[in-house]
Amino acid sequence: MPQKVPFDIIKKYSKYLSDRVSEYISRASHDIDSIYTINDIRLARFSLDWLTFQQQLISTAVQCSKSNKWISLQGLIEYCSKMMEISDPTLGVFSTIYGATGAFDYYNRIDSSSDIDYFIILVHEFDPPIFWSLAIHEIAHCWLSSKDVVMKISKQIHSGLDIKYQEGRIEEAICDAIATSFIGPPYPFAYIECLWPVFNQFADEHPHHSFRVHLMTEVLRENGFNKTANDIEEIARNILVYDWADEEIVDSIDLIKEAACQTSFKFTLDSMTEIDYDIVEFTSQPPNDVRCLFNVGWKLINNAPDNRYFNVFESVSNIIQMSLEGKSTAFKP
Repeated sequence: MPQKVPFDIIKKYSKYLSDRVSEYISRASHDIDSIYTINDIRLARFSLDWLTFQQQLISTAVQCSKSNKWISLQGLIEYCSKMMEISDPTLGVFSTIYGATGAFDYYNRIDSSSDIDYFIILVHEFDPPIFWSLAIHEIAHCWLSSKDVVMKISKQIHSGLDIKYQEGRIEEAICDAIATSFIGPPYPFAYIECLWPVFNQFADEHPHHSFRVHLMTEVLRENGFNKTANDIEEIARNILVYDWADEEIVDSIDLIKEAACQTSFKFTLDSMTEIDYDIVEFTSQPPNDVRCLFNVGWKLINNAPDNRYFNVFESVSNIIQMSLEGKSTAFKP
């Protein structure tokens, strides 16, 4: 029998948050200065909202963990966390969006941190595993939460944006760059395939898509994927109508690229030790290395003839799921 998924860390953290809510309320009732009272009430409300979210996550995570697909997702998260040296437990949850509790904004809104910590990675429940390279962007948020990279870069540019939006856009861009540097072409391929319908929409907290795609190609070139970078730029040119240089945080691009490409876990073209596969070989004996697995999978999909595209796409996704399932320790002693 498989072991029960260890959700004790979430329950322990929920207890911590519950105690914090009680502490803030008690403190607010004894504050002399109204400013402190308002601040304690704000912290109590935020902690209570966060506590409610934790309870929802426990319920959702338990349901997700009953599927083999979740075990596979956890295998990818465990692999990435190990490579990035993220020591805190990281749990995947299927949702209607991509997201992460390691986001920069969260860590700037609490007045203290506990010694209990873990991360939740939200992944779109209907996305096939070939698109899970998008989850690496979310894992990068968790990696950044213990770094001061965002603030360091933010202090070196003048975008004209409110500092909240400037830092938010820088963080999103860094996560794009780290995801691209970590796994190579599979991240921009998945990004374009999933998000191109909204490429010409804008959000205050995110850089323009044209800037984000250009940054990905810059990182690819830095790591040796020159041809792929050219191909992606050609694809983007037919989709995007805005110039990447019009992005407000454009002056940060070299700083972001440097931060991503100097990490110990970057993946270069020279790292591609397992390359030449046809779909039969990929199906019978897929690459053992997770990053090669995704890269070869995307290569097979991109090279598939039109009349075979969906069959190859489905086969590659199935093999990735099965391969990742074997690497997960979620149910192992």
